Amino acid sequence: MFVFKESFMRKFGALVEREFLGVKRSALMIIVILILPVAFGFMFGTFKNILPKGTPSTIVAEDANVSEKELKFALGILNYFSEPKVEKQVDASKLFREETYFILIVPKGLLSGGSTVRVVVDASMTPVADLTPIVVGSIRDSLYSSGYYSIDIEVEKVGRSVLPFEFFVPGVLLMLSAGVGLLLVPFFTVRDKQVFSRIMNSVSALSFVTSKIVFALVIVGIQVALLLLTQTFFGSTGSSLFKLNEWSVLALAITTVYFTFTGLAVVFLTRFSEAGKQVNALLFGAVAVFSGAFYPAGFFPMLPGLGNMLQTIARSLPPYYSVVLLRGFGVRGVEASLLADYVAVIIASAVVSLALLYYAIEKLKRG
Repeated sequence: MFVFKESFMRKFGALVEREFLGVKRSALMIIVILILPVAFGFMFGTFKNILPKGTPSTIVAEDANVSEKELKFALGILNYFSEPKVEKQVDASKLFREETYFILIVPKGLLSGGSTVRVVVDASMTPVADLTPIVVGSIRDSLYSSGYYSIDIEVEKVGRSVLPFEFFVPGVLLMLSAGVGLLLVPFFTVRDKQVFSRIMNSVSALSFVTSKIVFALVIVGIQVALLLLTQTFFGSTGSSLFKLNEWSVLALAITTVYFTFTGLAVVFLTRFSEAGKQVNALLFGAVAVFSGAFYPAGFFPMLPGLGNMLQTIARSLPPYYSVVLLRGFGVRGVEASLLADYVAVIIASAVVSLALLYYAIEKLKRG
C-alpha cells in the first residue's frame, strides 16, 4: 500500500510539474495568469483618492479684469487634487484631445464673493463627467476652508453625453487590434519556422508582409463586425453604436498595421523562439496598462519623486494616440483636423515598425 501511494504521488507530482512547465513555456498563459491581472489591478487599484492628484486641468480667466491674485487663488485650489495649467482662453478642443480633463473659468471678483465659478468638462469623457460632482465638491471644500461661502459653482458639459459602455468600446477595439497584431499573427507565423527560408526564397519580402497585414486587417474587421452586430442584436442603436466612418476605420487599420509589424519583428529578431512570444505578451500587457484603453491616462497616479512619470510614458507610446483617435472619431465624431497631429503620430509609428520589420527579415535571411 505504501509503495502504491508513493508511486501515485510521484506520478501525480510529475503531472502537476508538467502543467506548470507548460505555463512557463506558453506566452498566452503568462498573459492570462500574470500580465492581465496585474495590468487591471494597476489601473483600478491606483484610483485611491476618487480623483487622482495628477489629473490634468486648466484655469482660464473669464475676462481681462480677473486679477493675478484671483488666478493664483484658483491655481492653489486645483493644486490640491489636479495638475493645473493657466491658459489665456477656453479651448474645448483640448478636452476632446484629452490634453486636459476639466477647465475652471475664474470670474472677476472671485475673492469678493457672490460670483460664479464655471467648470467645463467633456460630456463624452464619461469617467471624468461622472466625477464632476466630486470635482465640484473638492472646489467647494477648498473655498469653504478659505472662508468663501457665497461663491456658486456651475458645471458646463460640452460635446455629446455617452454611456460608460460607449466610452469603453474604442478601448476594446484597441485591445482586439493589439491581440491580433501582437499575439495571433506572430503566433501563427512561428508555425512557419521550419519552412520560412523556403517561403522567403519563393516570394518577395513585400508580398510576405502584405499577406500578413491583409490577414490581420481581415481578422480585425471580422471582430469589429461581430462586436457591432452583437451590440445591435441586444438593443444598441443609432448614436450608442461606435461610428464606423472613414477616419475611425483608418485609425483602427493603421493601429493594426503597426501592432502587426512590431509583433512580427519581435518574432524574427528572436528567431521564432518562445522568448519572442513572451516579449509580445509583455507588449500586449503594456498596451493594456499604458494606452488608456480602459483607464484614462490622466488618472494615472503621481509617483513619489517621479511625479507624473506614468502619464509621460503613456503619452510617449503610439497606442495612447490610437485610443484617443478611436474615441475622437468613433464616439465624439470630431473633425479630422482637430486630431491631425495624432494621426501623424500613428502613421509615423507604422513606418518605423515597418523599417524594424524589414531589418528583422533581412537579418534572419542572412542567418
